[in-house]
Amino acid sequence: MKKIIIILFLLIITCFNSIKAEVKQEISANKIYEDNVSSVLYVETQDTTGGGIILDEEGTFATCFHIIANADYIKVKTHEGKEYKVTGYKYVNPVDDIALLTIRSNKKFIPIKYKKENNIKVGDNVYTISNPQGLQFVFSSGMINQITKELIQFSAPSSSGSSGGALLDNEGYLIGIITAQYNPSNTQNINFASKISYFLPYINKKKKVNSKNIIWTDFIAENSTEK
Repeated sequence: MKKIIIILFLLIITCFNSIKAEVKQEISANKIYEDNVSSVLYVETQDTTGGGIILDEEGTFATCFHIIANADYIKVKTHEGKEYKVTGYKYVNPVDDIALLTIRSNKKFIPIKYKKENNIKVGDNVYTISNPQGLQFVFSSGMINQITKELIQFSAPSSSGSSGGALLDNEGYLIGIITAQYNPSNTQNINFASKISYFLPYINKKKKVNSKNIIWTDFIAENSTEK
C-alpha cells in the first residue's frame, strides 16, 4: 500500500511539472519578444527595407548584403523609435549575403544574445523578429524544418522585407539571420536563415568609416578587397 501511495505521488508531481512547463512555454514566447526586440533594427535605403541585428554595445549590426547592395544611403530605426545613420562597415560578403555595418552614436545599444555553439534540431520551436512588407518589428513562430551545412529552413511566416531579421531558438538565443524565402505564389512558407557562424568571426574587425558620406555602393567598392 505504501509503495502504491509513493507511485501515485510521483505521478502527480510529474503531471504537475508537465503542465507547469507548458504554461512556462507560452509565457516564454512573450518574454523572448520583450527581451530581443530592442536588439533588432528596421533598415532602410532609398529603395528597399529590411532588418538588422545588433551584435555589440557600440552598434555593430548584421544584415543581408542584398538589402544594401544598391544603397545611396543606409539608415536604421530601433523599436523605441530612435533613428541613426549607418556610418561604416566591418565586413561585407555578397556571396554569403552578409554585411556587418556600424552606427555612429554615443548611446550604448543592447546586443542580442547568442551562443557560439548551439544544439538546434529539426522540430525545435523557433521565433522571428523582422519587418515583413514594411511592417515593423513583427513577431512570428514556427519550427525548424531542415538543417544543412549552410542554412536553417524554418516555418515561421516570412515575407519580402523579412530579410535581415532575427531567427531565435526556444530560449531566445540568436541562431540565424533571415536571408530568403521561396516565392509564396509557387510554394508555401519555405524560409531560410544563414547560421550565425557566417558573421560572428568578424564582429571585432576594424571598421571602415564613410567619413566623406559618399554613396554607399561606391564606398564599399572602393574599400573592399578583390576577394
